[in-house]
Amino acid sequence: MRFDVETRGVNHPSGSLCALMVTLCALAFGISGCSAFSFGEETAASGGAAGSGGSTSPESGGGGTTTGSGGSAAGSGGLAGSGGAEADAAPSEAGADVGDGAVDLCPDDPMKTAPGTCGCGMPDDDSDGDGVADCRDGCPSDPSKTTAGACGCFIADTDSDGDGVADCNDSCPLDPTRSRPGVCGCGFADNTPLCLVHRYSFNDGAGGDAGAEAGAGETGAGASSVVTDSVSGASGIATGVTLTGTGSVTFAGGSPQYITLPSGIISKMGNNATLEAWVTWNGAASGAWQRIFDFGTSDMGAGNQGVGIMFVFCTPRGGPAGTLFASYVGGSGLAETAGVAALPDSVMQHVALVIDAGLADGGGSTMSLYLQGALVTQTATTNRLSSIADVNNWLGKSQFAPDPYFVGTYHEFRIYSTARTAVQIAASFQAGPDALPAQ
Repeated sequence: MRFDVETRGVNHPSGSLCALMVTLCALAFGISGCSAFSFGEETAASGGAAGSGGSTSPESGGGGTTTGSGGSAAGSGGLAGSGGAEADAAPSEAGADVGDGAVDLCPDDPMKTAPGTCGCGMPDDDSDGDGVADCRDGCPSDPSKTTAGACGCFIADTDSDGDGVADCNDSCPLDPTRSRPGVCGCGFADNTPLCLVHRYSFNDGAGGDAGAEAGAGETGAGASSVVTDSVSGASGIATGVTLTGTGSVTFAGGSPQYITLPSGIISKMGNNATLEAWVTWNGAASGAWQRIFDFGTSDMGAGNQGVGIMFVFCTPRGGPAGTLFASYVGGSGLAETAGVAALPDSVMQHVALVIDAGLADGGGSTMSLYLQGALVTQTATTNRLSSIADVNNWLGKSQFAPDPYFVGTYHEFRIYSTARTAVQIAASFQAGPDALPAQ
């Protein structure tokens, strides 16, 4: 709406006419749009200045530009005083007054009065309590990581062997020379015969190791002697019994008798392994859950029984049915496999447990139990041997404190760094404890 007043030679309108014009303007636009009127060329320029910033009203008048240049027609820039509306908008940009001098910088967000870390419209939640808001946390539910990294959330980007490949992507996480297993797995040369990496034949003692450490003929708790690894030199210690150099060691029961092998003996090989033993079990009357071998750790740490946490073990009688039984617990859960009966008592038996990560043929990981050279049972597993903290590697002793010690005789114990095939297991059984099968 535009009001042009003809002055007819009068420089200033009468007071009544001004009042009338203000009243009409107020009714049409409100007081804020009538804060300044221009009458005649003398005041047209000042009216334009009042319109500085441009008009936001659709009826701004012909002079409602940012400069509000006054035209020859009176009041042509007057309604451009809607520049007052621009001033009214300033609080929305700076924030609304919320009382006591505070300003709401997020007027459209009922939950926030300031942008904070994540801005208006988004809460500054820190779900995992790691000090980084979820909006900036690449792993908002993992307190140990703020970016996924090489292994993703919830898995540490650990590089145990320092070869530049994180353990989660390294199939040989303890071998700095390779990140994928070779012919003989990890940690061993590809030309290792049979990929046999540890062999214990119990030929020590009889005035040698036994005489030096335990005294000739000494037995019972406290007596110990070196058990030689004839392949890799990873010798163990026999506790509670003296080796006699006869190619076997017998645990009679009645006191703790067992053999401790070095820490890391299986985890450093990678994820494939074959554990093979010739034993004569005499402990049928001594209770279930004795151990032929048990490699892993308990909740009491290195050197101590407690409650098993990570392990791979084989028992002559265990499980719900009381049969030859093997169990494998790693970072991915539990896998178990069982025979059809308990290990025969007082008869030498060949037992082999094969852990196959399935990398060679593309198949899934399996655990297979053999008795007398024949496959007894096989089960799937997603565990990785390399992830087991095998600080307690025992022959004849369990990670679990209540379990009895093995009662019987060890004739031979071997560890291969590969998953032996059914044909190879059968050949080993046929060759017996004192000889190696053909290559």
